[in-house]
Amino acid sequence: MNFNFVPLFLLVQIGTVSAQLTSSDFYRTILPKEGPKPELDSTLPVQHLSAPERVVLFKKLLAADQKYREELQKSARTFRDKTLWKRVEANDRANQAILLRYVRAHGWPTRRLGGKDTPFTAWLIVWHCNRFETYRNFEPFLRAAAQRKLIPPNHYSSLAQKMARLELTRPPMPRSLLPFLFPLLLVSDHFNDDRVQQARTEKGRVVDELLQTNALRNISLNLFFRAFKQESELEIWGKNEVEPTFRLLKTYPVCAKSGTLGPKRRQGDEQVPEGFYHLDRFNPRSQFYLSLGVNYPNASDRVRGDRGNLGGDIFIHGSCVTVGCLPMTDAGIKEIYLLALAAREAGQARIPVHIFPARLDEAGFAELKKRYPGQPELLRFWGDLKAGYDFFEDKKRLPKVRVDGSGRYRIVG
Repeated sequence: MNFNFVPLFLLVQIGTVSAQLTSSDFYRTILPKEGPKPELDSTLPVQHLSAPERVVLFKKLLAADQKYREELQKSARTFRDKTLWKRVEANDRANQAILLRYVRAHGWPTRRLGGKDTPFTAWLIVWHCNRFETYRNFEPFLRAAAQRKLIPPNHYSSLAQKMARLELTRPPMPRSLLPFLFPLLLVSDHFNDDRVQQARTEKGRVVDELLQTNALRNISLNLFFRAFKQESELEIWGKNEVEPTFRLLKTYPVCAKSGTLGPKRRQGDEQVPEGFYHLDRFNPRSQFYLSLGVNYPNASDRVRGDRGNLGGDIFIHGSCVTVGCLPMTDAGIKEIYLLALAAREAGQARIPVHIFPARLDEAGFAELKKRYPGQPELLRFWGDLKAGYDFFEDKKRLPKVRVDGSGRYRIVG
């Protein structure tokens, strides 16, 4: 069998089990003669098969998947092969995110979910993970599944051994950092913090409906945050990973203000930063209910700000109070936090956050020029931001932003 163009993806969905591949020739090789014959890049439902047929089918699928991965790793020299391998890894992470949501809500999938093979298929999705942190999230559920005999005990022990080997290959943590990193581990949302669970209970359905209304899938969600200081608004944009353009999901009010229009240049100036940022941390035990960290100071800030006194700890958070952050109501931050978690679990490593002084359309920028006629440096800075604003307004795609030697933002495509 030729495996060069057979990327195999397994997808567990609540209520269904399906197998997705991208080669009709491969389908004809492994499927029973009866039943649907899917076309290229289609999704095959397996519910029409009897339980024994599904067991045989999944065994063949898994064997093919393993051989495909081995062949792909050996031949991952061309750009195409590397791209496909990234797709396989991204799909694994998405499957693990879906499964983790399910087991947190319902426990390990049983045979009732999709048939006799379902518990094993779920175990295999975890088996494909190559991150110790991911395994750590699943471990208590795997242990409970083995105790309930949903999966054989040796499945649990073999995965534990694999993760132990993976843990040994991780770079050692400097001892001097342990006292500082240990508190960060304690506040990780991976530990099912009460506030996150409360947010899921109160706002989970709202977030799910928001995604469904906009035809967005949890397994491939990408987000973009855009804030406007003058208008006191935070926009949440979203798209599926494979789609080229974003669409507006919801606009949340920023419920308190600090400082004036203009960038943050030093600690204690009470300014909300302006520029092109991304989320760099999640804090489910913030003193402001829930919070999402913004990576201020960025490369531009470090050049143009008061070096050595830039400050930090800029967040999008709840509690509706602020000194230089973007505060939301607690109801608002629950939805925003859950959306950001969903995107991160789907594999989006960085959620961009663009913060503008105002809406920088032609009318808005003209108004800023009238209000600040004697500040050419500030207007030049806003002009650089406007280039990024205009790019997104026109294309609904994120601009590629670079910072030059003087700290100015440059839009390069």
